[in-house]
Amino acid sequence: LLNLILFQNKLKNFSNSSLREKYLNLRKLIVHTNKLSSVAGLENIESLETLDLYSNDFHDSKLYVLFIYLRNMKHLSVRNNGLGELPNDINAMSNLQFIDARNNKLEKLPTKIGHLRNLKDLYVAGNSICSNMNNEEIMIAYDLPNGINKLALCTKQCATTCLNKHLSDNICDDP
Repeated sequence: LLNLILFQNKLKNFSNSSLREKYLNLRKLIVHTNKLSSVAGLENIESLETLDLYSNDFHDSKLYVLFIYLRNMKHLSVRNNGLGELPNDINAMSNLQFIDARNNKLEKLPTKIGHLRNLKDLYVAGNSICSNMNNEEIMIAYDLPNGINKLALCTKQCATTCLNKHLSDNICDDP
């Protein structure tokens, strides 16, 4: 199994044993709009490239353990979760190209986020950081890569239903 889509199912957690045994080759996991409050077990799926966790019940839960192990991750969505911070060890996900952390409670970004040299898109609109700093200040303060889409930081560019349909092309595919 390479792709698993389980959105809008009221899931509350993952079974560590089933994730470890059945989904070792999983590349894409879409579990948005559920009731998840923990990501325990996902660290066992090191092959994950896309993880969509938006609109769950993480709030101020710690996602730290997840980021250390998922080194193949390219696309991460944690928007609408009430997160107060992203883990500083996010730089362990060195292949990360896209982060959607919109509409959380982020007052700052991880200090090591600038180490993500493959990062092209970072969406943080709807967070306190956008009230406190403008795009240029964020770019400088966190030493973000030059190739990052500066317009994406604190600007709402597309409808939330559209964002999943494109990466780095700035084309909104809403019907």
